[in-house]
Amino acid sequence: MFKRAVLLTWGLAFILAEITGIGVSYLAYVQGVSGILSGCIADMVIIIVRTLTLICIAKSYDVSLAYAVYKPLPMGRGLIILPMVVFYVIILDYLVTIVFYGSYSPQLLGINYFIEQKLLWAFPFKVGYYFSEVIVMNYMYILAKRAWPLLRPPITAGTIFLVLGWAIPHILTKNVIVALYAIVLVVIFYVSYEYSKSPLAPITLWFTILIV
Repeated sequence: MFKRAVLLTWGLAFILAEITGIGVSYLAYVQGVSGILSGCIADMVIIIVRTLTLICIAKSYDVSLAYAVYKPLPMGRGLIILPMVVFYVIILDYLVTIVFYGSYSPQLLGINYFIEQKLLWAFPFKVGYYFSEVIVMNYMYILAKRAWPLLRPPITAGTIFLVLGWAIPHILTKNVIVALYAIVLVVIFYVSYEYSKSPLAPITLWFTILIV
């Protein structure tokens, strides 16, 4: 049952959502809409498709979305581990950026681009896009763990599924270096999830990477 659920989530909330958003954005662009507004349209469409897909799958398979967002909250050991891992990924991202790009400046979720274009109102849609992406990742992780209970924490079937279904496809959309870095991040994010026992760990680490 959960095998079908995780594959549906991957196919609809990840692959189809991206293709639909890019397609609608392209149609808007060829009709004369500016590049940044077309990108904003893509973000909105992707957020909508992801949200509707997750709601439908959560109802169909009785796996609450709360477990992909905030439930349970970090407690005890998790409250100690999470700040330590946040510090680690900040250092890691800085070093990776310096090594491969030669210079470093904080990404800040790309807000500077929206300020320069005088379209700050579109920035929340980019934040929503990033947030919806990590929620989809968390949900696929949870479903994959239930679908293939072969591996034991801290590396589970959920980790392997995200490496294959989310990280490696970056070879096609970005490049090999980005894909390799994405693999490293998946391992860090979801080992942290297992030790903290909270979906807020990957969410916090994802936004840490996007900000620094």
